[in-house]
This record gives sequence, C-alpha cells and structure tokens, in this order.
Amino acid sequence: MPRSRSKYSESAALRRKNTVRDILLGVLIGLAVIFVVMAGRFIYEKSRNPDYRLADLFGITTAGSLPTLPEFPIDSIEIPSSSETVPDTERSSEDPTEDTSDSSAETDTKDTGGETMADETSSPPATESEPAATPESTEMTAEESTEPSETSTEEPTPEASSSVESAEETSSAEETSPEETDPEQTTPEETTPEETTPEETPVVVDPTDINSHLAVFSMEVKDLGECRQLIVVHSSGSQCMLYFFDKGEKEWALSNAIASAPGIVGENGVTADKKEGDGCTPAGYFAIGPCYGEDAVSPTAMEYHQIVDGDYWVDDVSSKYYNTLVHVDVFDSRIGWKTGEDMFNMLRYYRHMAVIRYNTDPVVPGAGSAVFLRCQADDTATSGSVGTKDATVFAILRWLDPEADPHILIY
Repeated sequence: MPRSRSKYSESAALRRKNTVRDILLGVLIGLAVIFVVMAGRFIYEKSRNPDYRLADLFGITTAGSLPTLPEFPIDSIEIPSSSETVPDTERSSEDPTEDTSDSSAETDTKDTGGETMADETSSPPATESEPAATPESTEMTAEESTEPSETSTEEPTPEASSSVESAEETSSAEETSPEETDPEQTTPEETTPEETTPEETPVVVDPTDINSHLAVFSMEVKDLGECRQLIVVHSSGSQCMLYFFDKGEKEWALSNAIASAPGIVGENGVTADKKEGDGCTPAGYFAIGPCYGEDAVSPTAMEYHQIVDGDYWVDDVSSKYYNTLVHVDVFDSRIGWKTGEDMFNMLRYYRHMAVIRYNTDPVVPGAGSAVFLRCQADDTATSGSVGTKDATVFAILRWLDPEADPHILIY
C-alpha cells in the first residue's frame, strides 16, 4: 500500500507540474500574440502618420509634461517704416521742396567743387518765397502729375494742378462732344440696313372654328366653293395638328367621323415658295386624290391604285413625267426619266396615302414633287409631305368622299 501511494503522489505532482507548465506556456503565447498585435498596430499607424508615437499606442498623453513657453506678442509690435526711422522735428515743418533743393545743391557741390561756388556767388540768392525748382519737378508732364505716386511726398503746385484740370477737361470734351465727329462719317440711319419684317401668320384663336383657319389666307367659307370636306394642317416647325371639318346643311363643324390628330411636315417647315429638294411642305389650299396603298381591295370611295413592284414617282426635273406615277418592270429599262421614288420599296410610308394636288395641273418643273398625305412611320419630319399615324391615314381614306370635293389647307 505505501508503495502505491507513493506512485499516486508522484503522478499527481507530475500532473500539477504539467498543468503549471501549460498555463505558463499559454500565458507566454498570449503575451507573444499581444506583442505581435501591438507591434503590428504600431507599425501600421507609423506608416500612416510619421509623428505617431509608441505612447499613443497605449493612450498615454504627455500634454503638460513640458513647460509651455510664454507667447511673445509679435503682432502687437509696430515696425517703423524707413521714412520714420530718423525723426526730424525741425525739418518736418519745412517745405519738402527746400529739402530737395538743399540735397541737390549739396550733391552739385560735391561733384563740381569750386565751379559750383563760383556759380553761387554770381547768381542772386533764392528767397524763401520762391523755392528753387528741381530738375525732377520741371520734367514732370501733365499725365505723370495726374497719376498718384506711392513714394513721392511732393505736393503739386497750383500751376501743375491747373494744367492737369485743363487736360482732363479737354479729354472729356473730346470724348463727349458729338460736334467733333468726322462729318464724312455716315450716320447710324445710313449704315443700318433696312429690316424687312416678314408677314406674321395670324394666330388661330379657335382651332375648332373653320373661319379661324381660313383667315390665315384671307379666305371665307364662300371661297371653298363645292368643298364639303376640309383637312386643316396647322404647322409649327416640322410638327403639325390635323383638323377635319365637315359641312352640314348650314354650317361647318369638326367631323364626328375622325378625331383631330398630330402629325409632321417638312423638316424645314412650311413655305409658300416650294422648290424641289428644299425639305419644305407647300402652303396653300389644294385638292386631294387619288389614293394609293398596299391593299388590293380599295379601302376608300376615292379613286384608288394598289402600289406594286415597279411603281415610281418621278422627281427628275428634266423629265416630261415629272411629278407623276410611272411603272416599269425593270428599273434599268426606264425611258424618259432618270430618277424617281420607289413606291413599293418605301411601302412603310405609302401603306395608305392620298395625293395632295400641288404642282399637278399644270406641272411646273422644279416647283416640287411627291407631296402626299401619307403614313409617318418612325420619322419626326418629312421631305415635303404631310405625315401622321397609319391608323389616322387609314381613317382619312375611309372618311374621304369624292362627291364632297375634299381639300386640304396647309399653313
């Protein structure tokens, strides 16, 4: 039994020893980790701020450890200027011109010696009432006397000030006097070109009133003749609004069959002097028809033609077919014209369209061609036609009645 107890006591002591060793080892490892962390933090902060101290790492402040030096009131000290370094109370009351004359006299005496003394004896002495003028004051011009000097303490004499005032009055008189201008110079009335004010388009007061639109062209309802269907295109730049009017038994009114709709006109707006290729839509009062489109069955009561491959609208100014539709099976076999608008390949614009009878009877070469009321597609302007949405153009074709003599008014 004693022997077993001794073994137990030895093993217990060994376990205690190992435990203490593990604890110490853990403490050392912890301290090493803390040291490494603190050293890394110090190195990082030092790299960011060169003035970072080791004491800042532990939050130790050293403020107040050193005595603070008293602040010296440097800002309150007044430094005298060079002119105030040598005070001279006796000479301050004297005329500055006398100082200048004395200094110049002394300088002349040193430079010329006995010759200066001989000159002084021969010339009468200058009195105090008439101070001697220095070379600097005699060479000063009127312009220099008007400019303020920062270093000079001399006061201008009455004669110099009067000359300055006279020079200023003369210069101001030259600037403000209208009588001294060149008589040969043309007047503003002669140089200004005559401005010609363009005729302003009358503002439509009530777009639902047909008389407001007709007033733009100084027209009245009676001037419409047999027309009982009127499309009004009121433009603003390349944009426009389309209004549709029907004539009832007595009066004109907006159509109930088709609503007003937005649209587009030429990229250069509307003009009363249309030319081929100018990008403008002609202004005026025109008849409408015939109609064209992609449908084989006519959607309108108007004269209708289905657009097929080989249909061209001639825009060749030198051709006798100018501003008319021609058909050729092969484009290279065309005779009598050189250029034309391929209607079939541009069917996205001509799915539904009506001819605006501008420059059709008679046809004037170069006055403009291919002016239609057509589909807008994705364009924001046309080259001369009036465009609007496909559904609106289709509704227009169904609304048009040849017996109502439909017309269009563009402005």
